[in-house]
Amino acid sequence: MKSIDQMIQDVLRREGGFVDHPNDRGGPTNHGITQKTLSLYYGYSATKAEVESLSVNVAEEIYKRNYYYGPGINTLSENIQPFIFDCAINHGPRTAIKFIQRVCNQAGYEPALSEDGAIGPNTRKAADWA
Repeated sequence: MKSIDQMIQDVLRREGGFVDHPNDRGGPTNHGITQKTLSLYYGYSATKAEVESLSVNVAEEIYKRNYYYGPGINTLSENIQPFIFDCAINHGPRTAIKFIQRVCNQAGYEPALSEDGAIGPNTRKAADWA
């Protein structure tokens, strides 16, 4: 199974470096980290220059904190962690977790899960069941 560091390296390879394309809704992005995400991490409005100079180490920390440990993806079965981690990055952690809950409900898991986007013991159990 892949470690979180391997999953992050996969993301960094796909995302590349700094991009500021006018048609990209995310705005200035570096290592896949948007200006909005960096602003939340710093606790203030990050500048375009700060996005452009974002280090790989800070990007890795953001991925670990905001998209893996924070939402509890690390508590899921290792076989689905890479997929859910990637979904969390692209769609947001709550939406990625709702994907799991919805799939389990559609597959007939009982009792049905609340599709609330939070990982608790019932979501972990259902994800292992599916």
